[in-house]
Amino acid sequence: MDPDSLFQEAISNLINHPEYNSTLILRSDVVSDTHLTSGNESPPRAPRLSAFRATRCIHRVLLPRRPGRDGVLEQLCTFYSVALSGSDSLQADSEAPDAHQLHEDEAQDSAPTDTVILTPLPDASGLPYYHPAVEHLAMRYLASPSLGILRVEVLLPSDSSVQKDALEPGSKLARQCTTLLQHLHRYTPSYTPQSAHDRLFPREEYQDLYLAMRAFLESDGGRQDKEAGWTEMVSKWKERTGMDGAKQVYEDVGIACWLMLLWKDTFAPSNPFNPNPQSALCPPTDGNGSFDSPHASSAQPPTIQGSESEPLWTKWPRPPNGFLDLGCGNGLLTHILLTAGYTGQGVDVRTRPSWQYFPATTQQQLLVKAVDLLDILNPVEPIQEDWKGVWLIGNHADELTPWLPLLSMLLPTSGFASIPCCAWGFDARWDRGSALFPIEVSVPTSKPDLIDSSLEAPSASSSKNDTLTVVKGAKTPDDFAASLHLGGGANSNTTTYAGYRIWLASLHAHLGWKIEVDTLRIGSTRAWAIVEGRSYQITDTQTGRTRIASTPAQEDAANERARDIVRSVRERGLFKVRVPEGRAVEHR
Repeated sequence: MDPDSLFQEAISNLINHPEYNSTLILRSDVVSDTHLTSGNESPPRAPRLSAFRATRCIHRVLLPRRPGRDGVLEQLCTFYSVALSGSDSLQADSEAPDAHQLHEDEAQDSAPTDTVILTPLPDASGLPYYHPAVEHLAMRYLASPSLGILRVEVLLPSDSSVQKDALEPGSKLARQCTTLLQHLHRYTPSYTPQSAHDRLFPREEYQDLYLAMRAFLESDGGRQDKEAGWTEMVSKWKERTGMDGAKQVYEDVGIACWLMLLWKDTFAPSNPFNPNPQSALCPPTDGNGSFDSPHASSAQPPTIQGSESEPLWTKWPRPPNGFLDLGCGNGLLTHILLTAGYTGQGVDVRTRPSWQYFPATTQQQLLVKAVDLLDILNPVEPIQEDWKGVWLIGNHADELTPWLPLLSMLLPTSGFASIPCCAWGFDARWDRGSALFPIEVSVPTSKPDLIDSSLEAPSASSSKNDTLTVVKGAKTPDDFAASLHLGGGANSNTTTYAGYRIWLASLHAHLGWKIEVDTLRIGSTRAWAIVEGRSYQITDTQTGRTRIASTPAQEDAANERARDIVRSVRERGLFKVRVPEGRAVEHR
């Protein structure tokens, strides 16, 4: 790809995703996108440059991540290219162009964009904090035979104090321009993104829900009794994790929103075969398949409200028998979901200091109990009915993490979602060289289009070193790792955390689940999630579960693989049930 095309691609990324350059920006919504010819002038606020011609103008609205603190801002993004010899930058009269002029217009349109100028259109309140204090900001690519140059130029306001501050070393404007240059460089094809977000539902849908959920929790809607409102609970946060309390609180709000959207799509009754049915949050189409921005005319931050001011999620599909947050820790995720109107429980081996600050309705659903996995999965005992239709959550569940796909396989749950953190195997710390059940990944010669096509009847040693098909088109272990979107650069797959996630994903495939992964939009470095696949038909109307195995033989083989693992763990004799601390409470 030539340098001009690389620059245009980088500019396109920055125009469409301003939040990549500033964490204070949520996103942008386009009001209009006009391609300019010699017959129509650029907007009055866009600068006119000698020897350059404006070819395109995007009018957009920047939406802040914190609407209560920062305001929205309208902005013009004007594209320029060098005016071709013999053509004027602007046509002065209104007469229709002749054939020669049309030919020049076509040639000018094909000229590469080498300058883009951002022009803020502030209201009476002035520029928000996240925008540089400038009248215009230009991003330019200066081509040369040997080496191209990326440059950022600004036009400062006439205010002398602003000019003086801007010229100081390390000033806010200097930092913003440096970050902008770095982002222009990183959006070239040679840059490898660290993670892949929004693989299960649209980014805008998640962001709108997140803002609405925060507003709901901070309002009277988040108050479950007279004494325990959300704001009071956050202010009394006492969990000693070494983290900023507010940061941890709102990370769990993000996880809760992600789960709510996942459940809405997974259990949607209208189209169970579609993993992404059109959400009620999506704006209406314009009749041509494109979406009209809900913010283009009002320039207001998003809200999600149902009828009579009830949150829209109150009518969303959800797990038939609620959720079970295994290893719930501080209990915050359980509390948020309960406050939003979902049914479920959290279980851990000990109480946490934070539990006392939750309302009584939440404390009743936070249970102290050790989970004896070998007892639960005892093939001699009948399956416990209380597990039917329950969705399992493993949010940094540590020792319980590898057991989630087994529990969901051998019990009538409705599914699971796992956000792994510390590397644990079935009965000990996970180690790359000595992990139980190392699984090789390759593609068989037959049926390469089917995920999991190798689930045949297992042999006596099938649980030890199996060859599985886990991702369509994955021909090598490296291909398989790449399909998981682990992030972190070219050599990131060699880290312990990456190796553990690769092992977990292969384990999921080993047990017959289609692998679906996502990277959550939260501040934690442990934001990678894996969920039970949802690509095949619903096989149990009571649990709502979906399975990748499409034949009884594959279903039986997957179940036998899971039981092989349980038998092997029992024979090794290393698995120990953690003793509950504090009050023990009967649980499912």
